[in-house]
Amino acid sequence: MVRLRQWRDYMESIVNININIGKSICIATPEMLKEKVKQLYDKDYPLLLSILPDISPASLNEDNVSDIDTFQLFILKPILRNNFNEEKEFSNWEETAKCCAEIKKKLRNDYFDRYQYPFLEGLNFKSIVQEIVWNMDGLMGWKLIIAMETEKLN
Repeated sequence: MVRLRQWRDYMESIVNININIGKSICIATPEMLKEKVKQLYDKDYPLLLSILPDISPASLNEDNVSDIDTFQLFILKPILRNNFNEEKEFSNWEETAKCCAEIKKKLRNDYFDRYQYPFLEGLNFKSIVQEIVWNMDGLMGWKLIIAMETEKLN
């Protein structure tokens, strides 16, 4: 399992590389988003939302112990019903898709920097899936699903 604080700090670093993400928040379950959204401002969007990973065993035997951590990252913008039309919707898809592309680029670049980002060693680029998100507590955008093999923590 990846160290959760390390992952959260990495998500914060994504905001700091200036790819037009306003804020990063990390929550345990998607159901917690509704309360968090109430505390956000316009400047916080697009929002990078990270859900703590689902963890499943990947051990071949007792000598080769590891987990598969599956992370969900969301890049989200509000659906403002009173000021929303087809063009605005399409612009939101484009903007949040561009953020996803930049996050994937950062992951690829950081993957090779084992000194600074050793926890990315088990990242499986073939596992990255990008899906559309619509009306997740009034938000729209994209979800990235990322799998990483990690050694169990002692």
